[in-house]
Amino acid sequence: MFEKWDVKFKSFPYLTRLTIGVAGLIIVAIIDYFTGPVLSAAFFYMVPVIYFGWYVGRFHGVLVAMISAVIWLGSDLMSGFEGVHPGIPYWNALVRLAVFLIVAVILVRLQEELRLQRETNEKLEKANAEITRLAAIKSDFISLVSHELRTPLTVIKESVNIVHDGSAGPVNAEQKDFLETVDRNARRLARLINDVLDFQKLESGRMDYKMTRGDINEVLEEVGRGFRVVAEKKGLGFELQKADRLPEVTFDHDKITQVLTNLLNNAVKFSKQGVISLRSEPCEGGVRISVTDQGVGIESLDFPKLFQSFSQVGLASQRLPGGTGLGLVISQKIIMDHGSLVNVVSEPGKGSTFSFVLKT
Repeated sequence: MFEKWDVKFKSFPYLTRLTIGVAGLIIVAIIDYFTGPVLSAAFFYMVPVIYFGWYVGRFHGVLVAMISAVIWLGSDLMSGFEGVHPGIPYWNALVRLAVFLIVAVILVRLQEELRLQRETNEKLEKANAEITRLAAIKSDFISLVSHELRTPLTVIKESVNIVHDGSAGPVNAEQKDFLETVDRNARRLARLINDVLDFQKLESGRMDYKMTRGDINEVLEEVGRGFRVVAEKKGLGFELQKADRLPEVTFDHDKITQVLTNLLNNAVKFSKQGVISLRSEPCEGGVRISVTDQGVGIESLDFPKLFQSFSQVGLASQRLPGGTGLGLVISQKIIMDHGSLVNVVSEPGKGSTFSFVLKT
């Protein structure tokens, strides 16, 4: 309330503010003269000092501080004020002048700080507005490009499948190899586009969730069936370890499937030997899901990079192609929206375990 009144008063014309201040100073001086030392009205000289310093300006505040001290001294002398020493009124005048000047200078400094703060806030608001605008442009651009890429990509995949299965005519073995290469890279591109779109939705808060209560082991069985084949093709073992009699938990079936797919994809990608385990177990407040591999592992210095957008860990020569660096970022955001976090335990050369908790 005071702030609104203060801003409104400062919008008055300069002469209006100056006239009000002079009138106030005159009223205080008259009261001080007629009451003398009987009434401590002289203290109210602080009012015009504060007023001029705050509402009129730096120079006026200091000037009125000096004028007030002189008027106060004159009022004491003319009203017959006597001290134990004839120099007392003058000493008092100097003390008052010092107090008035301190108040005036403090107000001026405060006013300056507030002005600078307002200017800084205005610049920040403009910068935030510009960032918001650019973020919206980026979001729209990514969505537009991604959706526009999906349409021709779908046509390419379907056309390749038609030719590959011989519907458009006989295809020899060499041609099939080329078509499989095209199909594999088209699927890879589709995954990249989906990752970018999912990341954009999560970042902008537009990702929709269909939360239901259910048995998480059913999801593990569903995902595990597909990845057992993938792991065995690469010469890896696969274990599905489901705890019995787990409590029902609340989750989005498709999003948790996506998280498990991301974690298992990474486990297969970064493992040359050993066994990949998908496990469920009860824990306090819910069910813990974990994916463990015996792959290359992760250096502790790389842990902070795991959940950074478009970031991949390890030396450039050791990184495998085919990813955006968004899989773990998307997985972490999804799990955070489920009220938990993806945790990592890893040791170079001995593998990694990624786990999260779904709450009951």
